[in-house]
Amino acid sequence: MSHKPSLPDRALDRLGTLVSAVEAAEAANIEWPISADIYFLRNYTTEPIDPYLKFVLMQDDIQATITHGGYGTMAQEVLDNDSRLNSKSHDVIVLTLLLDTLDRACGNPDWTADTAIERLSHIMSLLLDNCSSLIVADTFLASIDRLLADEVSGDHQAEVGRINSKLNEVAASNSHRLQLVDLTKIYEQCSGVASLDARFWQSSQAPFRHAFLKAHAQQLAKFVRALKGRTKKCLVLDCDNTLWGGVVGEDGVDGIALDAASVPGRYFYEFQNAVIDLKNRGVLLAICSKNNEEDVLQVFDQHNNCPLDRSHFVTWRINWQNKAQNLVSIAEELNIGTDSLVMVEDSPQECALINKFLPEVRVLAVPEDLERYPNLLADTALFDSTVVSDEDRRRTDFYQEERRRRQQRSSFADLTAYLKSLETVIQINEARGDELPRIAQLTQKTNQFNLTTRRYTEAEIRRLAEADDSAVFAMHVSDRFGDAGLTGVMIVRRDGDCGIIDTLLLSCRVLSRQLEFAFVDRCKAFLEKKWKLTGWRAEYLPTHKNAQVADFWDRAGFERKSENGDGIAYVAGTGPVPQDYEQVMLIEVR
Repeated sequence: MSHKPSLPDRALDRLGTLVSAVEAAEAANIEWPISADIYFLRNYTTEPIDPYLKFVLMQDDIQATITHGGYGTMAQEVLDNDSRLNSKSHDVIVLTLLLDTLDRACGNPDWTADTAIERLSHIMSLLLDNCSSLIVADTFLASIDRLLADEVSGDHQAEVGRINSKLNEVAASNSHRLQLVDLTKIYEQCSGVASLDARFWQSSQAPFRHAFLKAHAQQLAKFVRALKGRTKKCLVLDCDNTLWGGVVGEDGVDGIALDAASVPGRYFYEFQNAVIDLKNRGVLLAICSKNNEEDVLQVFDQHNNCPLDRSHFVTWRINWQNKAQNLVSIAEELNIGTDSLVMVEDSPQECALINKFLPEVRVLAVPEDLERYPNLLADTALFDSTVVSDEDRRRTDFYQEERRRRQQRSSFADLTAYLKSLETVIQINEARGDELPRIAQLTQKTNQFNLTTRRYTEAEIRRLAEADDSAVFAMHVSDRFGDAGLTGVMIVRRDGDCGIIDTLLLSCRVLSRQLEFAFVDRCKAFLEKKWKLTGWRAEYLPTHKNAQVADFWDRAGFERKSENGDGIAYVAGTGPVPQDYEQVMLIEVR
């Protein structure tokens, strides 16, 4: 098996280089760790997006299989059991439609959106009723013909707005199934009509140029990335000429470029605000900078126009050591993989060093054109997820609480005494409706303590929770340092009088506290009584990240039944887990 070919970000800037990189990767003997099946329901030529979408996903070790449905046959494909859409399960269905083909009357001066809305509503209803995949729908642009002719009137744009309002209404009612991509925003960011190709639109119904296809692929990829557990978790930032213009050690706190009223200070100021927005959506922030720590912290503490302050960061490495080593140290402290890190760096030499020694870390170079800098994080969409939960918004607080726990641990020689001192309380309950988005998110994001690493959409979790032959449990954890929230999930299926543990996972921030044994034990006892079970089956499916739980079922009292390259199968009878956990926590089962 060969190693994955190098896939530099700059390959996206030239179509020929991009296609060559994708073809080389597909031709190589690569065992991709993750695959994704994507199906396009469309009414125009969408094939040109393939190399862009494949390349973006390859950067996160995802091999995409992309299928394009018939031209304008959306409803037939959904209803036909023998169609390519229904011939197998797809991870994501992309519904992308152009107004010119959906309603050919849209070029008329007196056109209204009524027919388009009726047709769109019919297609959306069919999709939601008949397909279980995650649906990603593009919002509507104005008529391509009108855009190219610069003849988009206010009335026409208002009618297009009515269509998009309908899409937003459907998405709001089906947030667990349907996500939207704003094509108008992409169009405007890509310089409007310059992102369209009149020649190919007329000859092949393929209207979009390079910049649009690249941005569209990046937005679609974020949903695949989230669904497959490849969303990044931590943004690591350099400081000089990255968070501000200039070198603080030479220019001083008052001499760096960082304010809303001047150039280039405005670009760094706006970038910092974009960083804070990510933090508020659950992204962890860290610093990795070759600098004097005192100089950097003075900027956060004393600069009048610095949006960031030290409380926004969960950790930092401000020193003169090798940055690759510092990144490994940051990942170890946060208990996440280095492939969960994104580094923003201005030095080409440092970018090259990190790419060489930590190729799994995504490195984003500060662009030479600083006007692009405030949108850098949004354009790459590396941190976007399908839902933002309350736990996401409080994630920085959780990690800061964990730091206080570690400080407390150092004062105890005995682990049991330390665990007792935490005054941990866990609450276990069958999943409630308001918990389903967070549970789906955990199945998509949790990698380390995850026995099977099965990924589920919210719709799939809902069906499992509502079915008579399956159960979904949630575990909430709190202690005297704070409330960690919903941090454990267990999914069980019933096969006669046997319980099959489909999924067991815990968030990395609550590990090493014996919570997993309490969780399994109480869920087992609950279902043994409810379903009158006489035995259990479970399995461990190894990945490159979950080696730490390879022997969990052994420690939980299960017996190995069989073992092969795919994993280990276990069986167990009824009864308690042979671990003494009750003395270090209070357990509530509801």
